[in-house]
Amino acid sequence: MFYRSIFVILFLRALDTQPVQFPPSVKVSTGQSVTLSCNIVNGPTYCQDIEWYILQHPKIFRHLKSDNKSSVLRGVEERNCALTIKDLERNYSGTYFCSACNAFLSAFGNGTKLIVSNEKMVIPSVTILTPSAEEIVIRNKVTLICLVYGATFQQIIMFWNISGKITSGLIEPVEGISKANYSIRNQLTIPAVTWNNGNNCTCVVESESGHIVMASIWKGIRRKL
Repeated sequence: MFYRSIFVILFLRALDTQPVQFPPSVKVSTGQSVTLSCNIVNGPTYCQDIEWYILQHPKIFRHLKSDNKSSVLRGVEERNCALTIKDLERNYSGTYFCSACNAFLSAFGNGTKLIVSNEKMVIPSVTILTPSAEEIVIRNKVTLICLVYGATFQQIIMFWNISGKITSGLIEPVEGISKANYSIRNQLTIPAVTWNNGNNCTCVVESESGHIVMASIWKGIRRKL
């Protein structure tokens, strides 16, 4: 009876596993690199349990393996997972799914559609400034600042993804030293508890061409995607 109860508890926890993929779609040029995110919201699953698949045709659903062009983030206690593919070619286009696999079931993410085009696109760069440690202690809040270079305010759509929750933040265009350095500043304040819990905070920028650039930060880690 005891072991049956343990089995039921573990099974119910496994059912709660929810991989969330972001962005829903991304368009890049041939020869470039792309990083697709897969965040595990609930359940006893971590990045070491994540597998990736690609759907390129209603009848072609293929399991992906790491090679010299692709790499998978597989942290033992990491829930912010990623698939990075370098030197993209047009035949890499398709819908990519992450799957959280455990002894009980496989839960698939919502998918990210990747379009690889021969068109040359202007891609802005994105960076997130490290939050102030003093503010966390004094105000019990964290101010996230995301800077965009190489694009004007009219050329992009910009927002934040805080572990699956979308919010716009406060967007402010800032004139740089020259027109080439024109930047946009997006500021978002979150509760300190959100930050201390290790939630993934991602700044997302979508250009006119549909190309998506992201930068992520969470407590102790900052990463460009």
